[in-house]
Amino acid sequence: MSEIIVAEQWRPVANIEYEISDFGRAKSLKYGKVRILKPGVNTSGYPSVNILVDGKQKSTVVHRLVAMAFIPNPRNLPEVNHKNGIKTDNRVENLEWVTRRENTDHAMTNGLRPRGEWHCRSKLTEDQVREIRASKETRKSLADRHGVLINTIFKI
Repeated sequence: MSEIIVAEQWRPVANIEYEISDFGRAKSLKYGKVRILKPGVNTSGYPSVNILVDGKQKSTVVHRLVAMAFIPNPRNLPEVNHKNGIKTDNRVENLEWVTRRENTDHAMTNGLRPRGEWHCRSKLTEDQVREIRASKETRKSLADRHGVLINTIFKI
């Protein structure tokens, strides 16, 4: 069985001394040296690299750099979506320009956005919400007991 080898393509990143590949790898061309950048992972789970723009260091998500270099955006759409939902898969064929609404809909449809007690900002568990709904206590006492605002209890 023969193996197909696909060459990695590199393109410049807009007016700075960096290049990005269609596989999602970044390299610096500063000071006449070629150096592959090791991405970190930002707080949202996306690979990011630190690049120097106008003398200031800036953390930039890799998928956005790939999209800017390889994917036309004639409608000037603001966000880049990972088609397969994997935040670390920054291959050009896995990315597309979308609106905020399309990006959110894709995440919701594919179960990529945590909901309920699994959401990072959740203050209550589902059991606590059921308990609050069944309770005859005042909103104030429930809010104090659970460490949330009265308005949160009201919404439940």
